[in-house]
Amino acid sequence: MNHPSTPPRRHNLHPLMLVAAVVLILFCGVGIASFMGWLPSSKNAGRPEQLVNPAGEQLATAPSSPPTAATQSSQYAAGAGSINGVPTASGSGAVGTSGSSADIVASPVAPSTQPRVEAPVRDEKLQRERERERARERAVERKNAATPACNYCGMVEEVNETSTRAAGSGVGAAGGAVVGGLLGRQVGDGRGRDLATIAGAIGGAVVGNQVEGKARATKQYDVKVRMNDGEIRTFHTDSPVWRRGDQVKVVEGMLQSR
Repeated sequence: MNHPSTPPRRHNLHPLMLVAAVVLILFCGVGIASFMGWLPSSKNAGRPEQLVNPAGEQLATAPSSPPTAATQSSQYAAGAGSINGVPTASGSGAVGTSGSSADIVASPVAPSTQPRVEAPVRDEKLQRERERERARERAVERKNAATPACNYCGMVEEVNETSTRAAGSGVGAAGGAVVGGLLGRQVGDGRGRDLATIAGAIGGAVVGNQVEGKARATKQYDVKVRMNDGEIRTFHTDSPVWRRGDQVKVVEGMLQSR
């Protein structure tokens, strides 16, 4: 027995679900278009510089530089041009017809006349000290140049004393013999007294001669001088007038103080 087939039942979507799906699709499409830049940005939309003078942003962001005569003349000549196809009488008319600050032509900037700040000077005290040092060096150089080298000058290095015994004249020997004989005569008697007298006379003569020689001896001083050229010379004097370290000069073979 055949039963009649019944068609399957269709489930219809609720109208609110359809509206929500359409709104979601539109919202996604608008978001994608805005992200890709197909739609104008809300930040830049409605700005006067975008509608009146798009090049104003380039002028505002361009690096400032001192204007030259050519640029100043071109700016003044451009003041009588037109903005967006609207002719203007001068640059001031352009300012009056537009409320945007980008349409205002920047006035030429005059070059700065302020003098440059020089680098800080050196410390005055140090500079004065260096100048005094240079002055002292120049004074020493002038003194050395004005004073010629003294080749006959030097300095005393050593002083030695020497004694020269004088020759006997016989007076001392005779006196010594007499004194010695008298002393020998006082010793012993007879033959021994005679021998003592002879020995005393001989000894007295020798001693008397020595005493006379020492009494009449002469002293001499040997002075060694180192000259400025390095030579060592020896001079003889009769008096101890020089000491070690004295500055001397040689004049006619004699030492003189310098």
